Amino acid sequence: MKLSKTTNLKQAMLVFSIIVMISCGNDDDTSNPNNSINVQDFISMTFDENPETGQSIGTINATSNLPLAFSILEQAFTNAIVVNPNTGELTVGDASFFDFETNPAIQSVIEINNGVETISVDLRIDLNNRDDIAFVLTNSQQNYMDAQAGDWIEITADEYERLNQVLIDVLKAGFFEDVTTINPSSNGVFTMANLDESTRNMNIMPNNSLVFAFRYYAVDNQLNSDRHRVKQSSLANSIGFENIGNPLPPHQRENGAACFVLKGSEALITSEQGFLGFQKSSGSTMGIAITSGVMLFAQGEASEFNMESNGNLALYEGLSTTIKQWD
Repeated sequence: MKLSKTTNLKQAMLVFSIIVMISCGNDDDTSNPNNSINVQDFISMTFDENPETGQSIGTINATSNLPLAFSILEQAFTNAIVVNPNTGELTVGDASFFDFETNPAIQSVIEINNGVETISVDLRIDLNNRDDIAFVLTNSQQNYMDAQAGDWIEITADEYERLNQVLIDVLKAGFFEDVTTINPSSNGVFTMANLDESTRNMNIMPNNSLVFAFRYYAVDNQLNSDRHRVKQSSLANSIGFENIGNPLPPHQRENGAACFVLKGSEALITSEQGFLGFQKSSGSTMGIAITSGVMLFAQGEASEFNMESNGNLALYEGLSTTIKQWD
């Protein structure tokens, strides 16, 4: 059958319309390079540990001709990071995950969409190790920063409790509890260590422990004493005691806890297990609890104890950890 010229023209116009429609459709297709998402497949960032919640980490550097939408496809720690869906800015969600000692890196997968194309980007945030003790301290932070390695710095009772709560793998050694009867010690120089007969482990620290904080109950304490020493043994509760750091700084407390933190605790690490002791200065007294247990002691500065006091425990305590979390 022979087609008319009019029919041929209509068919040609139809084919042309289809081509134009396909061409226009391709403007919204991913084949159009102007509509692609430009971003690295892997993004690496560095960030200080111990940030504040909501603190800005950085921004995903992605571009496209079309508006971008950002979301978190997956992350290793739930709500560790938050992404702004419009700008791609990353902020801290749950700040507790930003701890170098437990999580040296925060990893996640970010999804980016422009209405035409969707891509996934691997994100890794490497944490910078910082001094966790300096982070915890408030009133005493500057004194701590100015101190030399081996110095003990007096801190508040609240700061001492925060060190116990915020630092990881913390163990208490010694004896410091609410008791109904407290007797003052003699006012000479005495070196001592507790031995709890009921549990026999209250003064023991595990292998590779580092003592970083200390407190004792001061009944009457002179201001300029330089004989208060924190001590440790890796042998037993009665022998082998060595000084931890320098003497405690001059301080004054009456019927309360005198609290301290050690700058740069790493010189004396327990081996096998450790035992905590204390040497009190002449001219000052400390609290002795009348309770079940034995206090081993010696007069003067001593490494071995040749006397014991049954039914008494010296009121002192140290915080230690097997994970170094400071400079």
